Amino acid sequence: AQVTKDQSYVQFMIDSGLLEPENAATSPFRSVILQALGQTPKVQVAIGRLELRQKDCLVLCSDGLTNHVTPDEIREIILIAPTLDEACNALVKLALAKGGDDNITVIVAGISGELPAQIEGERISETLQVVQAWKAESKSL
Repeated sequence: AQVTKDQSYVQFMIDSGLLEPENAATSPFRSVILQALGQTPKVQVAIGRLELRQKDCLVLCSDGLTNHVTPDEIREIILIAPTLDEACNALVKLALAKGGDDNITVIVAGISGELPAQIEGERISETLQVVQAWKAESKSL
């Protein structure tokens, strides 16, 4: 098996049946970094193509957010916030309220333009095409 670009190591373990989803948040592997720039002369790049939909948002955040706020809470806050700035502020406040004491970094980018309409029940994995997968070397895991 290989870890693909769209998977974290924890997600790979869940998909492989090695870890139950409900244990992911407390797994010692939740912060495993599979590759880091500057650590070796050779960096293997994973490339994917994601087909975006109308009203999609991209969230880039540190684990200071995701250690305390669930993906469903993140989604709900973004959906109800009047602006993207207010969504970022609300996410940071929620992480702090739930015990966040680490660096909490959040960027929410809204997508606009001529895009296909959202499809009810469509999952992100259905709109992702892996162009070049990242293949884990046994010694790196």
